[in-house]
Amino acid sequence: MDTSYSGASERSVITVEATVSDEAQIPQLIDYLAQVAWSVNEVEPDTGVFVRIRFTPQPIIGKVAQMNGWTTATYSSSTEDLKQFVVLPKAAVRQRFGDWPGPAPKAEVVTARAPIGR
Repeated sequence: MDTSYSGASERSVITVEATVSDEAQIPQLIDYLAQVAWSVNEVEPDTGVFVRIRFTPQPIIGKVAQMNGWTTATYSSSTEDLKQFVVLPKAAVRQRFGDWPGPAPKAEVVTARAPIGR
């Protein structure tokens, strides 16, 4: 949970991050981390949820998110570090998980899927 400022406006931001060893886990992990962030009930995020996933070689996490149903996700691929991030807009997160704070996801092992494209 973090607070940022744009001029005099205060913004509430929730960022969740992970490192994975299996690229096939990334799509499911994006959903899991987004739900974890949405369930944090300290302060409602006003811009959405920031997800950061590290993997070597680094895929573009925002592109993976968009290919897996987060069609309004925003991201940048201009640097290796920015490839790790995706912003899931508040409206999209609310649509998927319900009103804030949503339920915490059930603890489960992320299962492998087919490799993703870059």
